[in-house]
Formats: sequence, structure tokens, C-alpha cells
Amino acid sequence: MEEDPFLNCQIDSKNGEITVHLFGEIQMEVIKTMIKERFLIDVCFGEPMILYKERPKHKGTAAIAMGDRLNPFNASIELSIEPAPVGSGLIYESQVSYGYLSKSFQTAVFDGIKSALIEGVSGREITDVKVCFVYAFYDSVTSTPSDFRDLAPLVLMKAVLKSETELLEPMMSYELIIPQGGSGKAIADLKQMRAVISDSYIKENEMIIHGKIPVETSRSYSVSLASYTSGRGIFNSKFDGYQLYNDKAI
Repeated sequence: MEEDPFLNCQIDSKNGEITVHLFGEIQMEVIKTMIKERFLIDVCFGEPMILYKERPKHKGTAAIAMGDRLNPFNASIELSIEPAPVGSGLIYESQVSYGYLSKSFQTAVFDGIKSALIEGVSGREITDVKVCFVYAFYDSVTSTPSDFRDLAPLVLMKAVLKSETELLEPMMSYELIIPQGGSGKAIADLKQMRAVISDSYIKENEMIIHGKIPVETSRSYSVSLASYTSGRGIFNSKFDGYQLYNDKAI
């Protein structure tokens, strides 16, 4: 992760399993080679899949009280969530005083929230969300930070279900260089792939187009482009974050 800012590695605290989120087939090959050279381990990758994320659509509030039939923990927690601007990640706020609930307990709540957001309701990470720790209750004799750490994900998921979610998809910024004779087909292709064109211009009998395009629709476009331009077309792209999913061509 220190060597590659687009690499995301996580260790499951329950079973010790390592999960690595990669970006693109080139990164897969680099990681495969590095692990072989450094640790003499052969790595096999399955078919790549697009990693979508979610964010809440509306505000949602949920609480689970100590003593509830389905609450095995010595803790009470109330959380509220609401959508935050796309790209903002997690915004966290606690309205519970440290004078009432100590830092170790509050840190445990935050840790539980973070782990739950990564797992999500349907296996997709929840991001671009503001989470507020509204209320807490504990027993000074029996309650522990782990009670709050384990309860927080259950409360958060209840709030997420109330708020509903909307899909976020990964995007690429791109540069498309196309011979002028193929510009009409190129623009039609971009529309079909739900690309956004931010600017375009002619230079030395070539059209150069810049914009953003979903990862999902553009994975094999370089091959298609090379085929119909006899190798003269160039499609360069790089990861450019997430945006709300829109299934309409632009």
C-alpha cells in the first residue's frame, strides 16, 4: 500500500484473511510478480470484477438499547446517517460527551462503524456518508469497549436500511486520439459507453477527446479501437474516483 496509492489491503480481524483490492489488470500482474520475487509464492487471479460502492439516499436513524431481546451486548447506541457529497468519504461526528462515555468506548464505536461501512449491507462498501453518534448508555460495572464495538455495526446497518442506498461506480478520466475519418464512430462509441466529453479538438488530422468514462463500459475499448482504426487510435485512461451510477448515455 505504501508503494502503490491505488492498492487497498485489509486484514479480517475475525479470521485473519487478507483482502486486496486491485485496480486494473496491469496492477494484478505487478502484484503477482512482486509476491513471487519477494516471497516465492505463486498467485492465481480469477476473473476481475468491478467494485461498486454505495451511499445513503436519505437520512436514517436507528437505536438498539441494552436489555433488548436481540441485543446480547451491555451497551445502548443510537446513530444517524445521511448522504454526504460524492468523494467526501466518511464524515463522523459524536454528540456523546467524553465526560459521560470515555475515549476508549467512543473509539470502539468508531471502529465498529468503520468496519461495518467497509462490509456494507450487500457486500459493497458504503461511502460518502455522514455518521453521527447520537446517544449511548452503559453499565459502569459490566459494559466494556468491545460491547460498543460489536453493537455499533448492528445499529449502523439498521440506519442504512432505513435510509436506502444508491449505487456509486468507478470512473476513468480518458484521452482518446482518433484519425479524423473515425471520429464519428468514436463519438458514437463514447455515447454508448456512457462517457462524458469535456473537450475535443483537431490536431494534425487527428481528433483528440478528453472526458470521463465508467470503468464497467470501457474495459475492452482499447482492443475494439485498435481493430477499427488499424492500430492508429489511442485510448489512454486512469482511475478518477467514483460517481453516482447513471445508466443513461450522455
